[in-house]
Amino acid sequence: MLRRTRTAKKLAQRHDRTYFTRWNKMARWGVILSLALPAMAAVWVTWHTFGGRQAMYSSGPLSASHALFAKQCSVCHATTIGFFRRHVTSQTCQSCHDGPAHNAKQAFTPECSACHTEHIGAARLAAVADQACTGCHAKITTRGIQRASVFDVSNFASAHPEFAALRDPGGDRANLRFNHRVHLKEKLAGPRGPIKLECSDCHRPASRAAGAWPYGRTPPTAGGEAVATTQERLHGSDPLMAPVSYERHCAACHNLQFDKQVPGEVPHATPAVVRSYLQKAIREYVRSHPAVLRPPVGAVSLLPGRLSGASTRLPATIEERIVEDEQLLWKKTCLQCHTIRPGADLPQVVATAVPQRWFKKAIFDHQAHSIIECASCHSRAGASVETSDVLVPGINSCRTCHNGQSQVAQANVGEPLQLKFTSDDVVHGFAVGQMDMESVDVLPGKVTNVTMNFDKPGIYTFFCTRWCGLNHWRMRGTIEVS
Repeated sequence: MLRRTRTAKKLAQRHDRTYFTRWNKMARWGVILSLALPAMAAVWVTWHTFGGRQAMYSSGPLSASHALFAKQCSVCHATTIGFFRRHVTSQTCQSCHDGPAHNAKQAFTPECSACHTEHIGAARLAAVADQACTGCHAKITTRGIQRASVFDVSNFASAHPEFAALRDPGGDRANLRFNHRVHLKEKLAGPRGPIKLECSDCHRPASRAAGAWPYGRTPPTAGGEAVATTQERLHGSDPLMAPVSYERHCAACHNLQFDKQVPGEVPHATPAVVRSYLQKAIREYVRSHPAVLRPPVGAVSLLPGRLSGASTRLPATIEERIVEDEQLLWKKTCLQCHTIRPGADLPQVVATAVPQRWFKKAIFDHQAHSIIECASCHSRAGASVETSDVLVPGINSCRTCHNGQSQVAQANVGEPLQLKFTSDDVVHGFAVGQMDMESVDVLPGKVTNVTMNFDKPGIYTFFCTRWCGLNHWRMRGTIEVS
């Protein structure tokens, strides 16, 4: 029997080539859904748009500084012809944040939102990623500036110039005589005996400046400076150090007594206020003690336990006594700290002009560094004898920690390891993965001390136990125990 021949053409005739022209269940539902779903989406969007509902546009939680506007999208996102607009312009940001403009000589000005990204959680908007800075500063292009005056910055660890305050050959230009080495020496003469000053006796963050100071005067003398100085009001809640003032930091040791017999001190104020107070005090004292005109002017205590030489000349009148006391103030007491220039009637005290902040184009938070000893960064303060010495840390000091490398803590078996933690934004948690320990909360603005003991060597990993923001996964480190 002959074998049946099957060609490709005959085999192809077995398939229905018109199947797609006939409706079936799958085709029917495909058409229905392709029309119905877009129509439903259009109705939903229209309903939300004309109903003023904006939740559908949210791409994530707002930062803490903008959390107040979480349900008011229109504060930042403007609308166009009744429709929502995604992009936030720099003009919208600057309507509230009147910050410094970018350099007028730069080739282009980026939008605020290009660096400060919102809707990523509780991250601080000021803490931009390095790439947002190095995208321009790694190779700066400018208009009308010589390239020699511009620094290319690609990373902080190795390609960043020294801080501007330390590049200035003029140093600290404040008109105030101050010797750090003398004030930090052992057994310094204090108001009640020898003392040893600590950095925090004069320097604290502005947020903690309202409390009592160990060597200040509270309340201040009549006519003197107010406790809340103008400089501190300018700082507000800024994480800078509170400005140093005579009333709160110096008055207990450096009194302004002007006459041994007349009680009280002149206020730390302008020469006109000082003269008015001095004249009134002497006249009132002489009126009640008429026999004191002839005794010599007594010695004046300028420093605790030390007396200046007493005058042996007898003042004949009240005016003469006032002049002698004034000369003692202008030519000795005030000159200890201030620059005095002669005037027609009263001397002129040159404004101290102590810098309010050293990093004028950068942000530095002392509170975030409160776990570090002051001398570990300000290492030159103990040897400084001149006001012109700029004592802010150099960039190499900062690079010991901020070098782009992971930090490894070292510990020994059987020896306690003391750790200090602080937070400058939200609550964090600390725990070690290889140890059976409860999570320790790290609160903003406070220093948390943790003591750990290890019973065997190895590599231990610590991490943040709380969801704290976009960079939560980066918050981990290593403890090497040997």
